[in-house]
Amino acid sequence: MRIRISKHCVADKRPPQRNSLCAMLMVTSHWNYEDIPLRFFPEKDMKEPPHETDELIEAFWKAFRERNWKGARSCLSDDAIMSWPCTGERFLGADSIIHVNSIYPEGWSIRLIECNHLLDGRVHTVIRVDHPPHNFFATSLFSTSGLIQQITEYWSTIEAPPHWRSSGNLPGYERISFTSP
Repeated sequence: MRIRISKHCVADKRPPQRNSLCAMLMVTSHWNYEDIPLRFFPEKDMKEPPHETDELIEAFWKAFRERNWKGARSCLSDDAIMSWPCTGERFLGADSIIHVNSIYPEGWSIRLIECNHLLDGRVHTVIRVDHPPHNFFATSLFSTSGLIQQITEYWSTIEAPPHWRSSGNLPGYERISFTSP
């Protein structure tokens, strides 16, 4: 049985294997074309995201990539809130969110890696930001209601692991590279 999740995501619902409450949902994202397994419980708890949500989140990240601050602002509700828990910061209102991003020093590029709809109705994205000599990943959680109401972003720096986590110290250890576009 195929379930249409949104304009850009299609899911194959497969029968549960060991747990009658649990089923496997495979989501194919139009941004990275990879199968992303998600587990969910009773079907009635799953909220189907509206087609507009895909377009809204895609337009938001596209506007950021193009430095189109007016376009990004149009994706946000006036009273939107953005939180950065890693640094303990919160920005209240769409204008504040746009301002803090627009004054970030130039030289960066942004790329959307993944976009996933969560069971509670939020949208999860992973972006990569390259700002030589630094590179970052950000995981963002969006709450929407026609426009973006809330964003919570968790940022991490791409860096070498500490020495104690190396191939000589840990069995089954392997270094991977995130340098490809």
